Amino acid sequence: VAPLDILLENVYRLGSTFCQDNLEATTSAL
Repeated sequence: VAPLDILLENVYRLGSTFCQDNLEATTSAL
């Protein structure tokens, strides 16, 4: 596996987690 693939996967996971946390926070605020 290329290091770039690992980096992209980590960024994708962080982005997904960040978006999910924001979504939950927004839903709770509503």
